[in-house]
Amino acid sequence: MWFLWVHLFDPHDPYDPPEPFKTDHENKLYDGEVAYVDHSLGTLFEYMERGDLFRRTFVVLTGDHGESPIPEYYDLKKDYNETKNLLREIKPESYRAELKSLMEEKTPSSALKKTQPQVDGRALAKLKSLGYISGSGTSADREFGQKHDVKRLLPYHNKAVSALREFQAGHMMKAVDMLKEILTERDDIDIAYSNLASIYRDMGRLGDAIEVARLGMNNLPGSYEVFSILVNYLVAAGLNDEAIALIEGKSIHAAASDPEIWNFLGVARSRKGEFDEALKAFAKSLSLDPDYPVSYMNRGLAHIGRSKKERKNVYLELAIDDFRMAIRLNPEMSSAYNGLGIALIESGYVDEAIRSWEKALELNPQSIQTHYNLGMALLDQGKKTGAFGHLETYKEKAGPFLSPQEREKLEESIAKCRVLSKK
Repeated sequence: MWFLWVHLFDPHDPYDPPEPFKTDHENKLYDGEVAYVDHSLGTLFEYMERGDLFRRTFVVLTGDHGESPIPEYYDLKKDYNETKNLLREIKPESYRAELKSLMEEKTPSSALKKTQPQVDGRALAKLKSLGYISGSGTSADREFGQKHDVKRLLPYHNKAVSALREFQAGHMMKAVDMLKEILTERDDIDIAYSNLASIYRDMGRLGDAIEVARLGMNNLPGSYEVFSILVNYLVAAGLNDEAIALIEGKSIHAAASDPEIWNFLGVARSRKGEFDEALKAFAKSLSLDPDYPVSYMNRGLAHIGRSKKERKNVYLELAIDDFRMAIRLNPEMSSAYNGLGIALIESGYVDEAIRSWEKALELNPQSIQTHYNLGMALLDQGKKTGAFGHLETYKEKAGPFLSPQEREKLEESIAKCRVLSKK
């Protein structure tokens, strides 16, 4: 027994088949996409024929073209190309009643129960990549009409994608203007909100990114794409209360199965010093995806915070275990090495902490906090030359954002490096 699901996007507007189908059908690109799909499926079917698989295989080809909110009715025997919509010439109510009766008759009673199955983290990630979770959100509209037809929505979607490409090509304001144009015409295009918010974030305008995502969440309360990006940016901005309220008050079912959302909840709770609740959130995240290194790293930070609060070294041991697990899952994760260094030095393992921070900077030389951690550790060891370089780097990058007290402490440490150097 075996089952294979082949997900085909083509043929679909905009029509842009690959070569040689594009050249062979340059005046009929739709036909080119049909030929491309036919060729692709032919490869699969030839394999099945060679393996004598057709004899015991049931092949089903289905499409979603019947989901248009614009009512249509065609006589396919006489009008196969669907050129004449006969809806005005018939009474659709009888057909709708017949369809409803057939659906109730042919649907198993167990399937009629409104269940919400849980989806594990890996499956959720795959669904996101295919667009099933982050796809178009729904507005507060309860009635759907022609403006919701995919044929009318698709040009906006394509423009939003093009805007992101413009940004990636360095045309930042052009991209912003394109997305604003979309949202001026339509306030229910979730990809326009998410792309504009992510562009603002990349431009260093986190506040603007949050405002765009808030607007999107208000207009599209069912959009998981807008919801997840707003949660992300609220946590990044330290708006922990708003992030917690948004996560715990959201009725989007997918959130309950998304390890990333539970991770954000854990981070927000941890920053508020609510370590018990934070650890529960991280545990839930890791139950959904046991191989999610980010949750291990953030749980390690929560253990460090709890250790400082309760003055219990046992939490440092748990933190070290979590950071090492994160590194095992993702050896390129510089932030996990930085966290490991903190836990190690708090536990008295200075040399191991220094090695961990050196590895973190090897992976990411721009990790400003790691420069400070390593600089202070080297200074305590009397290694003034190395300490001076790291502390100067920290001063250059973080100086404008330090409080007067933090700046004074940093200057004192740098001065100690100079004194030691003269000696």
